[in-house]
Amino acid sequence: MTLYLALMVVESMVNRRHKRIRLLQERSAAAANLPGKLHSLQASASYPHDAHTVWSLIRPAESATFLSDAQRAFTVPGTPQGVGEQQCFIGRDGSASVIEVIGEEGPWWATTRPLARDGNNRRTTYRLEPTATGCTLTMGCVIELPANAAFASDPSEWWENHARPYLNRIAEVLSARRN
Repeated sequence: MTLYLALMVVESMVNRRHKRIRLLQERSAAAANLPGKLHSLQASASYPHDAHTVWSLIRPAESATFLSDAQRAFTVPGTPQGVGEQQCFIGRDGSASVIEVIGEEGPWWATTRPLARDGNNRRTTYRLEPTATGCTLTMGCVIELPANAAFASDPSEWWENHARPYLNRIAEVLSARRN
């Protein structure tokens, strides 16, 4: 009888433990299935140049060497021009990244995505719109973060700090070409 009672106590403890583990697994699975947080961010700059001039500067991968901190930039050999094109950027620190053009209608807009997935889903769009004195380039970014992730700072401020040096450098290069 004592052995029977001891077995019942042990079985009860084991069942409680398994129940807690199953409950934790169900909670984490439920959290993983929550929809991500979508952030839509934009930064713009106007230039006293037509859209074709700005497009011809920003479109080739190689331009990243004087528009950003890329030490080397190129179209990945064997990829098509336009949609499906992959562009590789090698930073001065030796880091490398590859983006893919997933939509394009030159000289008006292009959308890219990074090939390396890092837990967030990101798309960057470059849109040129004519103005009375030239054109405006708007760099947009849509980022979907997992439900349990968040920006460390204000997302709009982060994007502005990321995009502004690029937009300013375009103005500098276009100005130097004019002189």
